[in-house]
Amino acid sequence: MQVETQSEIASFVHNANIPKEQFAEELASFSMETNRIPDPYYYTLDKDGDLYHPEGQTKVRNFIGRGNHVYELEYQAFTRIENWFRNTDGGSLIWVSPPSSGLYPTSKIIISEIDGKGEQKKLHNRAIVLDYDEDKCLKLAQNIAVFSHNHPLFQYIDQVRSMPIALNTRERSWLYILEEAIPEPALWGMVKEGLDKKVKIKAVQFAREIYQRLFRGPVEVQEGQEMLVGMIGEKRASCPLITKGASDVFLSSSSLIGGSIGERSLSGKCSQCGINHAVSGGCGLCNSCANAA
Repeated sequence: MQVETQSEIASFVHNANIPKEQFAEELASFSMETNRIPDPYYYTLDKDGDLYHPEGQTKVRNFIGRGNHVYELEYQAFTRIENWFRNTDGGSLIWVSPPSSGLYPTSKIIISEIDGKGEQKKLHNRAIVLDYDEDKCLKLAQNIAVFSHNHPLFQYIDQVRSMPIALNTRERSWLYILEEAIPEPALWGMVKEGLDKKVKIKAVQFAREIYQRLFRGPVEVQEGQEMLVGMIGEKRASCPLITKGASDVFLSSSSLIGGSIGERSLSGKCSQCGINHAVSGGCGLCNSCANAA
């Protein structure tokens, strides 16, 4: 098991301050991510017309950091998604988030669909972690852009990071488009059959059982720790930092409800500068190194 995954597990084990439902959602999403299963969740609009997380009971933007160049680009993307959702009655959008040294060891895509109208309007999302480098992310965005309304011209990776792709789904569904762009039959088979949603429900239920054990007596704690380790997959996580960028917040529902900016940290040696600081649960970076990345 990788060091950063061990650190993340420790943050779950010792985080007794969050309610059970928040813990369960966060652990379930982390499990989906490390097992490379699409993570479904949704947002709504609040009375101000801003993206709102129902379970976190807060505006999504409240949890987005803006402390470096990458985060600023992602904030531009977030603003575009929010405006699109606010002003559009239906449709689908794809956001490609490339890896970034010191911030995101893996790439990911977020698929967003608008459902309903008025007070019933929801933004249904699926976050999918990929293992693409920057060149593959750029090529992927270029291929998807062919099927878009806004036809963004992607020449540089920063453009990919800041510009979501609004799809033209009149002739082709987003699923058809992505099946062509990302040849992963097993992945899309899960989506077609709704298995990702079923797995998420079961993962949340199992995480609730873990929570019940972790914060009881010694025997139950040991059982809970073993159950928790069993939920974590072999793949690398997307690295939730002390301060989250917009793509981490959009990556899963758990990115919001585990605590606001600055709350999810551990004491330890920074993996970059080697000095003992409060470090992030995911990448093991101290705040200075994370913001300088």
